[in-house]
Amino acid sequence: MAITSKVFFVRLQRIILILLGVTAISLWTANWSLAAPGVNWSIFFAEVNRQYGSSAVRNAQSWERMLQQVKAMPDEVDKLKYVNRFFDEFLRYRIDQKNYGVKDYWAPLAETLARGTGDCEDYAIAKYITLRLAGIEDRKLRLIYVKAQMGGPRSPIFEAHMVLGYYATPNAEPLILDSLVSLVQKASMRNDLKPVFSFNSQGLWAGLNVRSTSKPTARLSKWQKILEQTAREGISLQ
Repeated sequence: MAITSKVFFVRLQRIILILLGVTAISLWTANWSLAAPGVNWSIFFAEVNRQYGSSAVRNAQSWERMLQQVKAMPDEVDKLKYVNRFFDEFLRYRIDQKNYGVKDYWAPLAETLARGTGDCEDYAIAKYITLRLAGIEDRKLRLIYVKAQMGGPRSPIFEAHMVLGYYATPNAEPLILDSLVSLVQKASMRNDLKPVFSFNSQGLWAGLNVRSTSKPTARLSKWQKILEQTAREGISLQ
C-alpha cells in the first residue's frame, strides 16, 4: 500500500490519537470462545459464484484443497509456511487504486480469491482467516500495522504496511508473514518494520505488547466489515 510520507504520518497521527488512553493489562482474555471455526461450504461456494462467477469458484476450490491439507498438519509453524507460500504464489500484488479505484480498501477473503490480486491488507487478512480455519487460535495471530522502510537500511522512506504476526506463547517473539518477503521470519530479523498497532478479533494492541481495553471492531470499521462479510459468506471464526 504505497502512500506519500506526508499522508502516512497524518494517518499515523490519527492512529496514535485512537490509542490514547491505552492501558497495560494482561495480553490474553479469559473468555475465549469454545466453538471451533469452520466453513459452510454450500453457502461459501454459492456466495462466491453469485458475487464473482464460475471462474472465482475454481479459485475458491483451490483454496479449499489447500486448507484441507493445512488442517492435517500437526505443526503450527509448518502451517504458517504453507499458507504463506500459497498466497504468495496464488496472488499478484496490486495496489487498491488499480484494483478497486480507491485509495484504501480491505477485501474479504472470497473477493481476494476471486480476483487473485490484492495489497498488503488483503494478503494479511487472507492468511489470518485461513490459519484460523486451519486450527490456530485467535490469540496466537495478530494483524499488525507497521511502518515499512522501503529501499534499503539507509532509506528515509517509510510506508504504511500490514503484516500478520504469529505468537506461539503470550511472551514469544512473533513470526512475521509478509507480502513483501517470502520467508516466515522472526520479528527481530525484520529491522525494516516498525510496529504501530496490532489487532485480531479479540483485542487491540499498541505496538506489539500493550493491550487496549477497547475491542478492535469499535476502532476499526474496515475490520468490522470484514468480519461481518466473512460471516455472511459462510465462514465462522468463532
